[in-house]
Amino acid sequence: MIRAPIKNIQADWLNRQGSLVKHLQQLGAVTVHVADEYQGQANKSEANYLGINYLDATWNRVVILKVDDQELVIAHSIIKLNDSFGTWAAIRSLQSRPLAEILYQDTLITRSKFMQCKIDKTDDDAGDTAVLYALAFNINAYDPACLELCARYSIFYRTQAPLLLIECFLPEFWDKILKLQH
Repeated sequence: MIRAPIKNIQADWLNRQGSLVKHLQQLGAVTVHVADEYQGQANKSEANYLGINYLDATWNRVVILKVDDQELVIAHSIIKLNDSFGTWAAIRSLQSRPLAEILYQDTLITRSKFMQCKIDKTDDDAGDTAVLYALAFNINAYDPACLELCARYSIFYRTQAPLLLIECFLPEFWDKILKLQH
């Protein structure tokens, strides 16, 4: 459970520009664990963000970002399946390297403003945050009645092809930040 982190610390991290991995490296050694990569279908909100039809084929990559081997952030990237063979083909060969290697090396890539959300068990099981909630719950067996997660999401565009990125901050992330503040 999030232990009431200071709101301005949350706002700072949820709106922090640039590579999240680069910012996390200031906290310690960062590793990327690929939890899953799979072909899926866009749910309604993903389709809306990506400008595609509901149930269109997508390519999904779910990773856990660790700092000093502690799981702190879960990230889910979603693109149109066809773009995973074209505009965004490099995402398929990242393996355990961060997505930032693609996103911040190409000057043609632009990013939308950040949007924030809270994720909890009341979220629609078919929603775009359901994958993150389920993974977070499985990582540390949180009490589902108490677990509320802070997340941010944005859309990257490369030659008008969108990539939806959702980054979910686990409670341990805020604990670590608060300890470093004291």
